[in-house]
Amino acid sequence: MKSANESYFIRHVGIPGAEALFKTQKIAIHYGNIASIDPAKYLKGSRRSAIERFVRLANDGGCVWAQYQYGDVDKVLVGVVEADSQIKFESKENLKTLQLKKVHEIQMGDLMSMRAGVPREGTFVRWHIVGDRIWDIVKGRQPQMIWDNLSHSQQETVCAEFLRQSNKSIPRLQHLLLPVGRTMKDVDIYGVTSLGSLLFGQVTFSSNPRTILSKVASLEKYKNPNEESKLVFFSPQTDQGLYKDLVASHPEMKFISTDEVFDWLRISPSLRDHLFL
Repeated sequence: MKSANESYFIRHVGIPGAEALFKTQKIAIHYGNIASIDPAKYLKGSRRSAIERFVRLANDGGCVWAQYQYGDVDKVLVGVVEADSQIKFESKENLKTLQLKKVHEIQMGDLMSMRAGVPREGTFVRWHIVGDRIWDIVKGRQPQMIWDNLSHSQQETVCAEFLRQSNKSIPRLQHLLLPVGRTMKDVDIYGVTSLGSLLFGQVTFSSNPRTILSKVASLEKYKNPNEESKLVFFSPQTDQGLYKDLVASHPEMKFISTDEVFDWLRISPSLRDHLFL
């Protein structure tokens, strides 16, 4: 049975004819001047895997976020490859191409969270983490307002903003000292509270008890016995027994459910409406 519900990311950087591909609304992979889509013709590893993935997309269909860079131009198209599409060989370099349909050009300044969250490695990959967001674009529908439709970077940002608005029982974030997320292995939010204490926050996307216990242990290392510091741990709603054990065994740490954060986001239109565009 064919399934056209997959989402993909492809980058056209340093590829011959990237401008022409953009103008004709096509995607392409190269991997040598080989006029074949037989994976066995390619070296094992990432190249062969990409060819196999490209063939699967042609056969089953799917939605694609396509990035094109040529000269000082950076363009993005989002479109659909229909099931049973034909892979064509074009130009003397034997580019393997597929035609996009139902195409939308993403303007600079739009969908910044998705631009920031594109896969950093690989020319052509499955993009699991975006869920249905690419399909929302193609179908012209408003993204469903659920926590999982926010990227990990957005979730971390929302948790930091939640701390800025927090009540007396939760440390109030006054200033960030480093960008949210991607800065340190164990800390996603590093800043200063309204009372001048250092704040260390971790945002986890897993509800797995073993993962949560491991991340709690990592965050606990940032407690400074010589000066007051605030530790805040965000996670999905977890087992009540585990939650009570964590609170009892880590009195120095504040545990906050991302469900609570999302409830706050839902009644904060100035932030919510820009996240779910």
